Amino acid sequence: MTRACITAAFALLLAGCNLIAPGPTTPTVALGPPHFVDETETSGIDHVYAGGPTFAVGGGVAAFDCNGDGKPDLYIASGRNPAALYRNDSAVGGALHFTRLPDPATDLDNVNGAYPIDIDGDGHTDLVVLRNGETVLLRGLGDCRFERANEAWSFDGGDGWTTAFSATWQGSAPLPTLAFGQYLRLDRAGAATSDCADNRLVRPSSNAAGYTPPVALTPGYCTLSILFSDWDRSGGRDLRITNDRQYYVNGEDQLWRVASGASPRLSSLLSFAGTATRDFCASASRMASSYLQATARRTAPVPVPTSSTRLPGPTAANSTSSPAKYLK
Repeated sequence: MTRACITAAFALLLAGCNLIAPGPTTPTVALGPPHFVDETETSGIDHVYAGGPTFAVGGGVAAFDCNGDGKPDLYIASGRNPAALYRNDSAVGGALHFTRLPDPATDLDNVNGAYPIDIDGDGHTDLVVLRNGETVLLRGLGDCRFERANEAWSFDGGDGWTTAFSATWQGSAPLPTLAFGQYLRLDRAGAATSDCADNRLVRPSSNAAGYTPPVALTPGYCTLSILFSDWDRSGGRDLRITNDRQYYVNGEDQLWRVASGASPRLSSLLSFAGTATRDFCASASRMASSYLQATARRTAPVPVPTSSTRLPGPTAANSTSSPAKYLK
């Protein structure tokens, strides 16, 4: 290569470098606070979640793109009223505008909440609709259209008060494993009793594109949230359940071992943790009360323990440790 060619090539290289725009610079001034405008009345959403005590732990909304335009559409629970699907027709950067899409498949009543998930892997988002009564699986058809899929997927939706949901894929199963959290048991008339219902685990069939009958996760303690999680980094996903303490006696949050191909097994790892948490909260509350009373009497207060104070663990005879020794 001649010196002239080398010089020309080098000049072109420099010119190309000069054509490259400089990268973004790091901001040196903080952005201002976010600004929101209430556009509810003009958005097209006219919706009310209503109902008696059996709808007190519901009221969810699923946000997902049901027509592939890149904007979040909404499926909103309504309690005793029909739920509603709203398509997002907002202009990019403009005012919010939603269009109600009435359809018998989605206008279900007694809905506590819903979760978007592509159950059958066809690229269309499906909906898991949690209800007081039968839980319903809605298969997405595209263009914000849905059809009931309980029968097609051999799914038993039960008839309980369902308040929580989680899903995970296990092994080579074509469908996900589903977990449902239940609240209070309902009587034959649909009224709530004072007993907590068992939760439900639903696994895909190994020889058909559907589900097997649900497995009861006993005991149940009026579940509020449920989540599959690889909490111990083992590569598997177990089921973490958070329960409502108002309705159970000697209950706790739960961790179920849900290994692929094995029966679910209730782990004892959270039993001590739940008891220790209750012991600490009870002890701290009583110690704080004693401290305030002592201060009010202008006497020497009881020393408040630090974070290094060890609380006793549960025993076989008494799962709740007495904090009396800390009040002496």
